[in-house]
Amino acid sequence: MRIGRHKALLLLLPALSLAGCTTPPFCEALNKCGGDFTAGAKDHGGPAPSTKWTASQGDACVDQVPNPPSPPSAALVPPRPAGVRAIEPSTLDWCAGLIISGDGTVQFDDGWFETLKKYNGWFPSVPLYSAELELMTNNQYAVSTTQLASQHYELTSQCLVAQGVTLQCGALGTALKASVEATLGSVDALKTPKGAAPNAFVYTTVKDAPICVATTDGGCVCDYNVSLTTRTTGPMSFGTVTPGEINFFDAQAAPPVATDYCVSASGLTLSGAKEADLFNRASLKTLKLRPAP
Repeated sequence: MRIGRHKALLLLLPALSLAGCTTPPFCEALNKCGGDFTAGAKDHGGPAPSTKWTASQGDACVDQVPNPPSPPSAALVPPRPAGVRAIEPSTLDWCAGLIISGDGTVQFDDGWFETLKKYNGWFPSVPLYSAELELMTNNQYAVSTTQLASQHYELTSQCLVAQGVTLQCGALGTALKASVEATLGSVDALKTPKGAAPNAFVYTTVKDAPICVATTDGGCVCDYNVSLTTRTTGPMSFGTVTPGEINFFDAQAAPPVATDYCVSASGLTLSGAKEADLFNRASLKTLKLRPAP
């Protein structure tokens, strides 16, 4: 049973309290026709010949779970730890999530981290930006999904001096970048193969532009994009009863995902079987992929 958009916040209620509720799923399953998705496999430098597939914005369907506010409400910012000076009510903006150490290092919690932990990653909070899938002839696969969000924060002059440390906007932006990348990167650290590139990035839309700039009242305005890439690898096995079924196993010991698929002239489509989450990405139900260039 799938809970409708208006009932999504009732997920924690006992199942019996929703007996008789039948709301159609938001993501409709795609075609299940089967087919050979390794036809035309080439040597891409991996352990076996493979085909590569790609998806971009608009090619994924994420099931109906409410998105958090953007940016999240200050109510989502957790209380400050013991021993850290409290922020005066007059400066209660995004200061509540900002901790500046004497050496200039910054810890910044904008509310996203708690949301990510709650939903086991960025799904369903932030839509898919891109996806890459490699399917190998030795029944192994590798998939990466990238999500992107734009962030905007305004920090007053009172905020920047309230903790006894004066930090200029340029230095604040550099420290904020390091803090956010480290915090978000830890969400899916276990899924990132050892030795792989970092999976969380903070960057500006204009090359070399500062993340934070000074305002006329002595505060800082910070604008940046933040992306998170999650990678999964493992074996895959075909269903033995019905054509068009495949199981994707996770090398990190996550549960296998039963998936319906269809190969056609337009590309490859994937749907979580019986409303399962594709590749264990929370609420990701379908993907439309095309051959990678």
